[in-house]
Amino acid sequence: MNLQNYYKAKQEPEVVVIPKTTYISVLGEGSPGTSIFYKKKKMMIQFSEKLQEVYDRTEEALEDHIVEIFYWYNEAETGFVDIGNFYTSVDLDLLNYRIAIRIPETITKEQI
Repeated sequence: MNLQNYYKAKQEPEVVVIPKTTYISVLGEGSPGTSIFYKKKKMMIQFSEKLQEVYDRTEEALEDHIVEIFYWYNEAETGFVDIGNFYTSVDLDLLNYRIAIRIPETITKEQI
């Protein structure tokens, strides 16, 4: 599955629709610059590589393990913060995050 349009933004805004996709992910909280954050990220990459080594020998398995990280914070704790002021207004220790890696469609939930 070629997701080149999904990962590379164009100059003009656009809507990109991708097919149903499976991810493995792990949740965390706190600053993304901590050692536990990097341990979780490394663990996810290693797990993804092992899944592909055991269950998927297609060309797609040779693609880079693209790590997506989603961040959010609890507005009840911090109040609403405009994105332009985020890094100067929100204590990064209050962040929540999800580290996610797309899994090839040939790998099933049962195999995961």
